[in-house]
Amino acid sequence: MDNLYEAITVGAGPAGLTAALYKSQARSHSLSIDKETIGSELMNRELIENYPGFSEGIFGPELGSNMMT
Repeated sequence: MDNLYEAITVGAGPAGLTAALYKSQARSHSLSIDKETIGSELMNRELIENYPGFSEGIFGPELGSNMMT
């Protein structure tokens, strides 16, 4: 039974990374998967506008990196 996950998140975009963060804080044995790199489509976007906390906008790859740390 050690190989079972309590939760699996499909997608590593902003919502998936947020879910992974909360699962980690809850010490849940979980798995996150995505078909592309972490950050998903976010990494392909030049400027993300109207994202909370970044009133001037932020570059997609920079936001993705911020979410990873």
